[in-house]
Amino acid sequence: LIRRQRQMCIRDRVHEVVIVVDRLNLPDIPDMLLKNTRVVCHDEFIPQKFLPTFNSNVIELFIDKVPGISENFVLFNDDCYVINTLEKKDFFDLDGVPVDSDTVIPLNTSNDYSHILLNNLILINRDVSFSNYKSRFLRKSLFHLNKKVLKSMLFILEYGAFVGWHDEHMPIAYRKEDFQQTFKIFENERDAQGNRRFRSRRDISHLLVRFWRLAKGVYHFRKANHLGVFLQIENDNEQRSLKAVLQGDAKVVCINDRKIPEMTAMDINDSLERIMINYYKGA
Repeated sequence: LIRRQRQMCIRDRVHEVVIVVDRLNLPDIPDMLLKNTRVVCHDEFIPQKFLPTFNSNVIELFIDKVPGISENFVLFNDDCYVINTLEKKDFFDLDGVPVDSDTVIPLNTSNDYSHILLNNLILINRDVSFSNYKSRFLRKSLFHLNKKVLKSMLFILEYGAFVGWHDEHMPIAYRKEDFQQTFKIFENERDAQGNRRFRSRRDISHLLVRFWRLAKGVYHFRKANHLGVFLQIENDNEQRSLKAVLQGDAKVVCINDRKIPEMTAMDINDSLERIMINYYKGA
């Protein structure tokens, strides 16, 4: 699957694929898949004082420290799958500026994950001028008006602070510079996060860097949900939603997990694996 995804990944060629793992759980990757693929362990880039960690937010907050990582890189979560050919322009413009959707949506408070997003937003509101952002966004919006942009404009005009952005759960384009600029301001917060070895409501996440970039206007606009489709695992072996996405023209699918009884989950896992393997074999 890794090899097939890499072939489909970016037409302009990916410099390399970096797989981040814990040293105690090194994956067994066949040599035939290792071309342009590198395995990096936590202790190679996360400060020793924060290890061991079992918190994905800690791992991702230090991702810019991976040895040899490119200035421009794309952060994939492990539930994202490349299902059609990607191009460089899907992630970066000609000047290397990250491409992103800036759809403004007030924070959804229906789940525990919202605490982490709120923590990120509190920091952005503390250190970024909302008035500068508002005037910049309104000027930029004139060049790409649509329903989502108009809704974003209404939210920005209605509220006097950053209220949140749409989280597509898609791979995100970053630059090391984005991390460096963000953590010039939030270095203490990143260190505090490093000490949280397990996820908690007090966490911040790598989305703080994305929020910082959006708030500062350092991005190239693209339409919302242009890159791919986010879907939840269905509670049966058919996975009709996934099959429908695989027949479409989406470039990435994020297959999000949820609480499922263990025995049912094992069956569904086998079904998902079979569906994806058959898809990549025929792609």
